[in-house]
Order: sequence, then C-alpha cells, then structure tokens
Amino acid sequence: MATTSRNLWHLGFANLVRARAPANISVHLDVPLTIEPQRADMLLLRKEGSPREGGDARVLRGLWPLLGTDTLLEYKSPAQSAFRRGEPG
Repeated sequence: MATTSRNLWHLGFANLVRARAPANISVHLDVPLTIEPQRADMLLLRKEGSPREGGDARVLRGLWPLLGTDTLLEYKSPAQSAFRRGEPG
C-alpha cells in the first residue's frame, strides 16, 4: 500500500474502486509489474557551490535556475492519446 503523503490520494481512490467495482472484477492494489528496480528518467545534480543560473545551457534555458540541488526528472510525452475518437477506451 502507498505510504508516502504524495500517494495518499492513490490509496483512497484504490479503496473506493475496490469497494464499488462490479462483483466480476478482482481489484489488486500496488501490484509489482516488473522485477526491475525503480528508475527515474534523469537525475539532475547541481554541482556544489555553483550558482542557480542557466549559464551556457543550450536547451530548456528557463528550467535550470528553477532546480534545487537534486532533481528527479520523469519525461511525459506530449503525444496525443493512442485512442481514436469512437474507440472504446
């Protein structure tokens, strides 16, 4: 079950779905889908003593000054849904 405060909504929602799902559906919570360890797309670490500026950045120039000393980055594609209009989802 979720234990961190950022995942508390997940626990409440999952319990609601479990309690109100149809009788022919078995709801399992927090099921590991892989034996692979969790990974982040990127880990950004600000070098010790360096200023919070973009400096010589050639990509995402506005992002760098906003970051703390350590940042996990998870990329979410801007692609539209794989479902087409009228398809059951």
